[in-house]
Amino acid sequence: MGAGDRWVWLGLLLIVVLSGLVAWAGDSIGRRIGRRRLTFWGLRPKNTAILFTVLTGMAIAFGATATLLLASEGARNRILSYTATVTALQSQAETQRRNAVQAQRDRQAALEEMRRAERDLATAESAVQRAAGRLRDEQTRLAAARHDLRTAAGQLAAARDGLQRANAARQAADRRRQAADRQRQAAEARVAELTRGVQRAQTDLRRAEAGVGSARQQLRLAEAELAAQKARAQTELRELESDALRVANQLNAQRLQAQRELEQAQADRDQLRSEANRLREEANRLQREAIRTLSGEIIVRANDELGRTRFREVLPDGRADQQMDSFLRHIDRRCRELRAGPASASDERAAVLYGVTDRGEIIEETQFLPFVLGFIEQARRAIWVRAIAIRNVVAGQPVPYTLRLDADRIVFSLGESIASASLDGALGEAEVARLLETLLREQVRPKAQERGLLANPDSRQAVVGPEIWLPALRAIKAAGRPVTVEVVAAEEIRTGDALSVEFRVLP
Repeated sequence: MGAGDRWVWLGLLLIVVLSGLVAWAGDSIGRRIGRRRLTFWGLRPKNTAILFTVLTGMAIAFGATATLLLASEGARNRILSYTATVTALQSQAETQRRNAVQAQRDRQAALEEMRRAERDLATAESAVQRAAGRLRDEQTRLAAARHDLRTAAGQLAAARDGLQRANAARQAADRRRQAADRQRQAAEARVAELTRGVQRAQTDLRRAEAGVGSARQQLRLAEAELAAQKARAQTELRELESDALRVANQLNAQRLQAQRELEQAQADRDQLRSEANRLREEANRLQREAIRTLSGEIIVRANDELGRTRFREVLPDGRADQQMDSFLRHIDRRCRELRAGPASASDERAAVLYGVTDRGEIIEETQFLPFVLGFIEQARRAIWVRAIAIRNVVAGQPVPYTLRLDADRIVFSLGESIASASLDGALGEAEVARLLETLLREQVRPKAQERGLLANPDSRQAVVGPEIWLPALRAIKAAGRPVTVEVVAAEEIRTGDALSVEFRVLP
């Protein structure tokens, strides 16, 4: 409590005390004046006593108020500046009110921003789910294409290896044959050279025999040289024969090796031919199946939905198994109604369940179904389970299908705006009706599909009867000018619901 406030309280206390003093003093003065029977200004004694009593009280009150104003600056400011203080307080209250209104607006804007963020998040989740579905389909086809490519690449590599081995063996045999030919030609050239040397020696011998006696010594020398040359020639001839024999043995060994490699290449060729025949038979079988599929009546196409069921968020023990068994029996009955045939003589099912991984691998029902049931029990939220056909099926064949799981959630809230467009009321009724249908087909249904509505927007009509679109058509025509038509959700629409909408015509 400040010093000024203390003076205020002291002044108030002084006023209370002085009020009592005024009452006592006024009464006392009034009695005295009344007893003396005093008169002033021609008044009666009674009225004179009342006048003095009032003047005394006013004088005491005035003195007390003057004393309070002189003693306390706070009291002086509050009393003398009352209007300015009230105006300041009112201005402060108005400022606070405006701040509160602005805070409320900011809060509403934040809430709207949060709702838009939630809708964007739901749209993103739906887009991610659709992208994941398309990715799984593409991965399935990619895995099949990769498998076929790896098979063809392996066969091509094997054929290339066999051809390369055969070419290498043929080239090695050609090189060895060329080397042997060169060695044989060298040996023949050496023998021819030695033969010419012998012939020259014989010619010299004959010349020496025809010569004179002095030539006998030369003859003996020539004979010795001839004998030495013959010995060298025979030695070289034996070496050449040994080399030729060794080369011939090497050629025979190389020929045998080449023959064995050729036989191996022929075996590889026969194996490749048998593999090619097997692949040709497989292609013929696939072609026959394709022809049978094309010529037969297709009762189910790939990615067709065979049925759906909704599992609640919390199920009693064993209830999920019972519901799944009932759903699988329903799918089998549905396929029989479509004239699907049994899988085999020992398996009378018209619909066969498989699991398909992200890499396109096929999982048997005995492994896939427990995984699905475990996921549903651990999800702790409502789940939609849909049966989707894996491939095209003609009448008389079993239907292979898999299960796809989607969370049950709100797609559109009640009254939520889905799409809008500007329509001219001056157009004819047929043209306006066509534009309304275009708005449903090109904006409403694609947006519902993006949000994750399980009902196919391209094949399942929005729930719009004449009682809904006819008033909208009349309102547009009554305006006679361009208006804004907004399509809103007629009810809360969840993942597995129908697309129920209504029109709002805005000026």
